[in-house]
Amino acid sequence: MGQYIEIVLAVLGVAVVVLGTVWVKWAKAKKLLKELAEALTYLSAVMEDDKFTDDEIRKIREEFVDVIIAAGELFAKVNH
Repeated sequence: MGQYIEIVLAVLGVAVVVLGTVWVKWAKAKKLLKELAEALTYLSAVMEDDKFTDDEIRKIREEFVDVIIAAGELFAKVNH
């Protein structure tokens, strides 16, 4: 009976590690999608008049830097 308990606990331990890893990846993927949606939404709004001010260009750059950072966080988690 003791052997079965050890096996069940080992399996549960592995399951927790795997599910925890999947949860972290999912959270990072959601963050990436959110940042990308914000960047594209802002870019779309700015493109309405076909003119870009310096402030708009700076904001676009900031938005896409956030996308790159979120992607880096996701892929850093995926590869480890």
